[in-house]
Amino acid sequence: NGIAKVLPIEYIDDLKLIRKQLGIRNSDIYDHDCVLFIEGASEQESLPDIMEAMGIEHLRDGRLTIVNLKGKDNLKKLRHFLHYLKDFETEVFVVVNGDKQLEQILLDLERERLLEKQCYKVWERDFEDIFETRYIIEAMTKLAEEKSYKFELNEAELESKRKEGKVI
Repeated sequence: NGIAKVLPIEYIDDLKLIRKQLGIRNSDIYDHDCVLFIEGASEQESLPDIMEAMGIEHLRDGRLTIVNLKGKDNLKKLRHFLHYLKDFETEVFVVVNGDKQLEQILLDLERERLLEKQCYKVWERDFEDIFETRYIIEAMTKLAEEKSYKFELNEAELESKRKEGKVI
């Protein structure tokens, strides 16, 4: 009779099947297959370079995006993101600095089946403190040369300040 009939999609599994049959990938809808949630600006600036140095090309090929939660207090908002992304079968990864409260939030999200155990990491120390002093000095010296500015901190001075817990 030439009249189309529209039926509602009642279950998320039906939507997944329809997307699969039509050849629609998650990245066609959401724009990325994977999302890495991080805690702050240091991670946002550094992780792409670290990933590139390790030969991980997910950022360059558009399969992965990094979302900065802008501080540990915003980790509570992660639950909303996870509910949304779960329906799109987006792989979600979370990396945060060591903190008992944050670890509890992630465990709660795992219990709610919004996040898988192997998909999150809580570092024992702050991101900025996981690198050896000599690597920081080497990187800063190289950056100073490239940007033509003066960098005079040596390994001993940096190590001393790190032990004192001072911000440089």
